[in-house]
Parts: sequence; C-alpha cells; structure tokens
Amino acid sequence: MFKYLLAMLVVAGLMIGYTAKTSAEDAPKDGKTIFTESKCTMCHSIKALTIETKGKAPDLSLVGDKHNAEFITKFLKKEEKMNDKNHPIAFKGEAKDLETLATWLESLKTEKK
Repeated sequence: MFKYLLAMLVVAGLMIGYTAKTSAEDAPKDGKTIFTESKCTMCHSIKALTIETKGKAPDLSLVGDKHNAEFITKFLKKEEKMNDKNHPIAFKGEAKDLETLATWLESLKTEKK
C-alpha cells in the first residue's frame, strides 16, 4: 500500500510540474519580451525604455510616430522597404509574436500632453 501511495504522489507531482511548465510556456509574451528574445537588441536601441546597444541601427524610441503596426509587420517580413532597403533580417518567430511586436513598436510614440 505504501509503494502505491508513493507512486501516486510521484505521478501527481510530475503532472503538476508539467502543467506549470506548459502554462508558463503558453503564456502570451509582451512586445518588449519578443523584442529582446528575438535579439533585436543586437542592433536596435530603445533609449526611451533604457534599452541600449552599441549597434548602428536606428533607435526605435519614437518609431510609432512614423510607422503603424501594419507597415512594421510588412517591413519585418521583407514585404515593404524603408529608404529603398529591406530590413536586413526577416522576423523568424510566430505570426502572433510578430503581431504583438509590431503593435508594441507602434505604441512607441511621442507622449501627447
């Protein structure tokens, strides 16, 4: 009987651990997380949010003043050009992450007073 109870406790513990891990992995990411996990910070800064880099790509602190999420999405998929150039690297993540990232980048604007 003791071995049976012990086995049931081990199985229950494994199931709880698996469920917790799966829930954390499935939780929606925010734009800033996607930006950093996608290594956008290798080139781009967002000085307004104290995200600094030594890369030479433009600071994106006010990107939303110039571009909407639709344009940003297309640019990151190399379907649109900026200054007659494609983005050097196509976004490789999932479509939902690209949508979240583009919407977040669009929100980076001059504050209205």
